[in-house]
Amino acid sequence: MDCHFCRQRQQPCPVFRQPDAAVLMKITPPSVWYTPQQLGAQFGYSTKQIIRLTKNPANHIVHTEIERRIFILICTFARFMEKQKEKWEGIPMSAEEKITIRAHDTALILYEGKLTPHRSCGICLAETFNLPTRPYQALRKGGITGKGECGSIKAGELIIGEYLGDPDPTGAITDQLRTAANRYRELWRERLNLGQSPDHICENLTAQFGEFTSPERVNFCTHLAADVAAIVAQVLLEAGVDFEVKDIKKELGI
Repeated sequence: MDCHFCRQRQQPCPVFRQPDAAVLMKITPPSVWYTPQQLGAQFGYSTKQIIRLTKNPANHIVHTEIERRIFILICTFARFMEKQKEKWEGIPMSAEEKITIRAHDTALILYEGKLTPHRSCGICLAETFNLPTRPYQALRKGGITGKGECGSIKAGELIIGEYLGDPDPTGAITDQLRTAANRYRELWRERLNLGQSPDHICENLTAQFGEFTSPERVNFCTHLAADVAAIVAQVLLEAGVDFEVKDIKKELGI
């Protein structure tokens, strides 16, 4: 049976023949495609091949061929997810899963700026966890200058510190904070898609997209902030912290 991508296209599965690139891009524009890195965990070999072919001009791989190979990954992933759906249906989410998803969705909506006014990376994360936002404005665009670390990643560290740091200004680092900080770093290094950036410095992350105001850069940073929010929520839950997450969907009535 065709997956939902094939049904949307109303054409035979393009895995077995060259797709119509114009139709493909109209129905599934590149801005919403999974990147090779995001699919790497499931389809590592194919991902490495795509990255190699894209980076090496000597291979003379035409753009439509690269699109076809990316679409094969998406199609395969879609079929995998549809098979898994039967296992997930009817299984209620745990309270922890609901909190993590709420954190992700709230940060996404606040940063994206379509349903609410746009918040910068640090502010959207602070607001997601119901914390005062003022100091987090300094994290915007890598510490204002672009030379600093990603504001979303840095905000995650600070939020964990707000909940697990010793309130005594002369106190030592708490065991909980040390464990959570290590866990946070482990998770964001494992899960975040940094694209082709060599590190998590803001200007290196955003330079991949040319113009800072480009839709592609906005989409990239939106999902980065949302993924960080989900990771922070998971770390706090694992640490046994009692915390609140803003329910922006409920506030907006969606």
